[in-house]
Amino acid sequence: MKPTGGVGGQRTPAAEKDRGQEEERWQRIWSPENLNAAWQKVRANGGAGGVDGMSIAAFPAYMKLHGERIRLALQEERYQPSPLRRSFIAKSDGGQRPLGIPTVLDRLIQQALAQELGGVFEETFSEHSYAYRPGATRIKRCARFANASLMVLATQWTAI
Repeated sequence: MKPTGGVGGQRTPAAEKDRGQEEERWQRIWSPENLNAAWQKVRANGGAGGVDGMSIAAFPAYMKLHGERIRLALQEERYQPSPLRRSFIAKSDGGQRPLGIPTVLDRLIQQALAQELGGVFEETFSEHSYAYRPGATRIKRCARFANASLMVLATQWTAI
């Protein structure tokens, strides 16, 4: 039996709207336009290579040689992401924080998926949920929290 998803077995409006659109969604995810936009973001972010050691600069040549094979593996659901390369960064207290670095290819795939799927899930997020959401800067989060807190205090204060 397939799970119905949602809370209490109920599908969200976003999930209902998305139902039956898998093929169209895959086409949009792997479209040249979406992949190019994803590549622009990955390239702009820079960063170190993953376990394969491939740099951002070497990636376009790699994709020219292997892009079709990778696209086919993704479409046939055979693609396996690479393990993360473990690194450590210094913390202010003198300790170290572990960091997992994905390959450039995995970053590209993650970004392409995020660009398309982000909108599907956006409407189901709480208005008070800010993690990993575009435009949800720390200042906006703090301002919204402060305003909500002041509203609660004002309500409680007048009730006393």
